[in-house]
Amino acid sequence: MAPGEDRHALDYNPALDGLRAVAVVLVFLFHARLPGFEAGFLGVDVFFVLSGYLITTILLAEIDRTGSVNWRRFVLRRLWRLAPAVMALCVIFLLVAPILFPEVRSPVLDVFLTLSYMSDLSVALLRNPQVLSHSWSLSVEEHFYLCWPLVLSALWRLGSRRLLAILVVLYLVASIWRVWVLSSGADWWVVYFRLDTRLSGLMFGACLAALCRAMSVEWLSERAKWLLVGWIVLAVASVQSGDWRDDGMLIWGVPAVELATAALILGVRSGGGGLAAVLSLAPLRWLGKLSYSLYLWHYPVLRLLRDQGDWRIALLVGLPVSLALAALSYATVERWGLMMRARVGL
Repeated sequence: MAPGEDRHALDYNPALDGLRAVAVVLVFLFHARLPGFEAGFLGVDVFFVLSGYLITTILLAEIDRTGSVNWRRFVLRRLWRLAPAVMALCVIFLLVAPILFPEVRSPVLDVFLTLSYMSDLSVALLRNPQVLSHSWSLSVEEHFYLCWPLVLSALWRLGSRRLLAILVVLYLVASIWRVWVLSSGADWWVVYFRLDTRLSGLMFGACLAALCRAMSVEWLSERAKWLLVGWIVLAVASVQSGDWRDDGMLIWGVPAVELATAALILGVRSGGGGLAAVLSLAPLRWLGKLSYSLYLWHYPVLRLLRDQGDWRIALLVGLPVSLALAALSYATVERWGLMMRARVGL
């Protein structure tokens, strides 16, 4: 769920904020249990592809410029951007959990697993955290942030074409591994949340970043029509009805959305016409900037409202409440984190 690109290393593309907005809305509607959005959880995979693309683009730009990656600086920049908001969420959760979530066995355990970025494994294996279980995707991305700069620095020395080829192989291996683990009898829950079986989206995004670095802008522009194809595939895959624990969603649903997201990114990167303009509309850009905060806050809010048993209550009350909390987070603790990051020279 990493928000925003590093504007020191990457030109700002407003359409990508719009794509973040689409992704977080899909996840919200899924958690609100809106009929017809049973596969809205695939919005998380949109975020994974976006993160893989943006982070790899940033790292490749730094490597091209300096010949290496300043791992410490990169990790600290990510922490200053991400940690303040999740820490604020955890503090508020500790205060309200005894009243609002009395069923939670140990709110402290929920918070510990969330702040230690271990919730991907703990949700998969222990079904904890209980209320903050949506932090599993943050953990997947944080592990990626810790390891990927070092791996990419080593692979970069092989040259652009070989780097792209290796990343494609890594993506295929990650996808095949997920299917193999699932077919070997592993519980769906374990496969869905575990780090090693959810790497494909991040690797697909990395492949796209390497492709954009290796190919010319003209070559990409000729394929701007992929934007339309990607949008259609994403829409169809995301709103189809069915059980979100269906094995097929992990076998074909995830790759379909990964492909769609990559096509959309490719389209907006090369100036993909009308849909890029739609994704750049001010309301979508605003929602995209709040996507990280909205992701953090929406799930606890919806957990409370879903107990009422009516998706209309979850949607009509949960959306404005979640947006208000997200906007407050963005304007306070997140802005403070960015100010502190600048103050310490990161």
